[in-house]
Amino acid sequence: MTERRADIDILKGIAALAVVFYMAVGNRFVVGVDVFLAVSGFLMGSRFTQKNRVWSFLRGRVTRLMPLTLCVCICCMIAGAPIMMPDAYENLCENVVASGFFMDNVLLVITGSDYWSAPAAFNPLLSMWYVGLIMQVCLIMALLYAIGSWRNAGNVRRKPVITLLCVLTVISLLMLFMADGTGPGTYYLVQYRFWECGIGALAGYWFYSGGWNAGLRTRRICGVLALMFLVVILFFFPGNAGMTPVPTVIGADLTRPVSAGGIWRVIAVTLTCVVLIARAGFAGVYWRPLAVVGQMSLSIFIWNHVIPAFLNYFGVPYITALCIFLPVLAILSWLTYRFVERVRLSALRSRICFLIVWGVAMAAAFFIYLRAGVVRDVPELGVTVSNPYAVRNTEYTDRIWSYFGHFETDRTHVLLVGNSFVRDAGNIIMESEVAGDVEIVYCNTFGNVEDYQLQEADVLIVFGGPEAVPPHVRARLLPGTRIVGTGTKCLGVSMGPVFTGRGKPGYYETTVESNPVCDSLNREWARQWNGRFIDVNDALRTPDGRLRVFTPDSMFVSFDCLHLTPAGAAYAARRLPLREILSDVSRP
Repeated sequence: MTERRADIDILKGIAALAVVFYMAVGNRFVVGVDVFLAVSGFLMGSRFTQKNRVWSFLRGRVTRLMPLTLCVCICCMIAGAPIMMPDAYENLCENVVASGFFMDNVLLVITGSDYWSAPAAFNPLLSMWYVGLIMQVCLIMALLYAIGSWRNAGNVRRKPVITLLCVLTVISLLMLFMADGTGPGTYYLVQYRFWECGIGALAGYWFYSGGWNAGLRTRRICGVLALMFLVVILFFFPGNAGMTPVPTVIGADLTRPVSAGGIWRVIAVTLTCVVLIARAGFAGVYWRPLAVVGQMSLSIFIWNHVIPAFLNYFGVPYITALCIFLPVLAILSWLTYRFVERVRLSALRSRICFLIVWGVAMAAAFFIYLRAGVVRDVPELGVTVSNPYAVRNTEYTDRIWSYFGHFETDRTHVLLVGNSFVRDAGNIIMESEVAGDVEIVYCNTFGNVEDYQLQEADVLIVFGGPEAVPPHVRARLLPGTRIVGTGTKCLGVSMGPVFTGRGKPGYYETTVESNPVCDSLNREWARQWNGRFIDVNDALRTPDGRLRVFTPDSMFVSFDCLHLTPAGAAYAARRLPLREILSDVSRP
C-alpha cells in the first residue's frame, strides 16, 4: 500500500469538523460525508496500480471497520437499556444486528427512516449507515479487482477494469439525478452513492499511475483554490432558509439541508479530487492537529450522532448540550481511535476472541429484539420481563389490517380507508362502548377498495378533509352512507425524554404542549365535516390546553408520540362522543 499522506488526513479532518459543525449549528450544506466517500474511493483506486489479493483487501476493510462498529454498538446497548422505552430499545437492537453485518443503511431504507427527520435525532446508531455503505463499496471494488486479476497472478488488467468502473460510476450518478432525492434510499443505498467513490477511485488511479504532470506552481495554485472553495461549501454556504425547521440532534433548530441536491455533491466531490491529485499544492498547509483529527475522523463521525442522541433523551438545553457534546466527542473519539481502531487483529487468538465477542453481542441484540426490547418491567406500558409480549404496540396499531373482505354481520358497517391514523380511529372504535354494534373493514387506499365494500358500508372513515374522498368514490356510495373524517395527532418527537423521568414527582401527570400545526389542521377539518370528525387531540387535551401523556390509570397514551397504545385508545374512546359522530349506530 502507498505511504500515509498527511494531506489526506488534513482533508479528512476538515470534513470531520464540517460534520461536527453541522450537528452543532445546522443550516448548512452537508457534504462532509461526500468528501469522506471521495477520499475512500481515491485510496481504493490506488490499488488498481498494484498487485492485489482480494481476500486480503476485504479482510483489511473488515478488521478496520468492525472493531469500532462493535464497540459503539455494545456501548449503545449498555447505555440504552436503562433509559429507552421498549420500542426504542427494540429498534436499537435491530440496528445493532444490521450494523454487525454492515447492512444498517439497508435497514434504514426498509424501515423508512429519514436521516433528516426529527425522530432520527433519538437513534444513536444512525451514522452506522455510512459504515455499511463503505463496506458495500469495498465489495464492489473487490469484485473489480477479482475481475481484473483473474488468471493474471494478482496483477490488475487496468483497461477493462477502469472501463467497468467508469460505467458503474456513470450509472450511479444517473440514478441519483433520476431519483431527484425522493425517499431515504437515495441517501443511504450504494447504487445512489457509488459514484462518489467511483470518481475518487478514478482520480486515485490517475494519480498513482503518473498523475498530473503540470508544474509545481500550477498544481499548488489549483490545489489551494480547490481547498478554499471546498471549505466555503462545507462551512459557510447557507442552507435553504425557506424550508421547514427540524431539530438537530442536540436540540437546535435548523432547516433541512440541501445535501439531497446532486449538483452540489458533484462539485464537492470534484473539488476533493482536485485537492488530492494536486498533492504538492496541499502540502504547504500541513497542520498537525488537523491531521490528527483526520486520523480520528471515522470515530468522530460515528460518535458524532451517538452522544447527542442520548443527550436528547434527557432534554438537555442546547447550550448545555453543546458544552457536553464537544469535549465528550473529543475524548471518546481519541479513546476508540487509540485503543479500538488501531487494533488490526493480526494474531489468530485475537481474531478468535473478537469473533466470540461479536457473536455474543449479535446474539444478545437479536434476543432482545425478539423480546420486543423489554429488559425490565414497564408497568406504564403493561409489559414485564416475564411477559414481554403482553402488548406489542406496533402490532396493535396494525391489527386493523386483519379486517378485510366482506361485511358478514347485520351490525353497522364501518369502512376504514387510509393511513395509520385511520387505523388508530378503528382501534378507538373497537375499544369503545359501540364496539359490539359495529363491524369494521379496512383498506389502505381507495385504489384497493372494492365496489361491494363501498355499497355495503354504512359509515366511511377517512383521514383529512372532505377532499380526501375522490368524486368517483362518492358516486359509488349508496345514498345515506355517512362519511366521517379523522385527524392527525402529535405528542412531540419521542417519549424518551418523558421515560427518563421515571420516579420523579409528577411523572404520571406529565403533559406536553399541543402542536399548533396539528391543532390548526384538525380544527379546519372538523369545521369542514360539520362535527362528524374524530379528533384524538381533543380527547387527550387537558383544561389548560396541553395534551396528556398518561391515562388516569398511569398508562402511556402513546408509545411513539403518534400512535395510540391499547390504554390510550381506550381512554380516547371514553372521551370521544362516538355515538354522536357515527350517528345512527343503535344502542344495545
